[in-house]
Amino acid sequence: MISSIRTIIFLLIAIFSAYPAELSANESQRDASLIRAAIVYNIAKYVTWPTTGKNSNSNFIIGILANNSTVQSWRNLNGKTIYGRTVEVRRIVDLEELSQCQLIFIDTSEKKNLTRILAIASDYPVLTISEIEDFSRYGGMIALSVINNHMAFSINLKRARSVNLALSSNILKLATEVIK
Repeated sequence: MISSIRTIIFLLIAIFSAYPAELSANESQRDASLIRAAIVYNIAKYVTWPTTGKNSNSNFIIGILANNSTVQSWRNLNGKTIYGRTVEVRRIVDLEELSQCQLIFIDTSEKKNLTRILAIASDYPVLTISEIEDFSRYGGMIALSVINNHMAFSINLKRARSVNLALSSNILKLATEVIK
């Protein structure tokens, strides 16, 4: 168990340090989305969701609030597993679909709707992740950002706990900031 946790931590660190978040002009936006998807997938492995509820025995739903091209690059996660549940990536069109998700990624293009999105998500055990500036301070749970040309993240632990999500101490150690 400890060796598998160390392996996952090593992989997370490798992902964070191997891919600069500010990609050169020659690299595509799709590559950036693939990297984001890999980081989010690995972060999800350090979160424990309540074992009871509407979706506790179904697929692990990752909802994406973004345009179609961004969603397409996340589709490589389909079929992978998190806690023995098969990952299914969905583009969220209607915010009422948030209740079906375990995790949502909110694209920066959705900043204008952020208050409404977080208000709806606050009723469910849904991990919220975004690159919107100060996302964790707005009430989002994990804010991805760029520090020294590398992907970093801050965690709003208070918000995650309010919907009964438990984050591993191993992921908390990797965060640049933890709001308690």
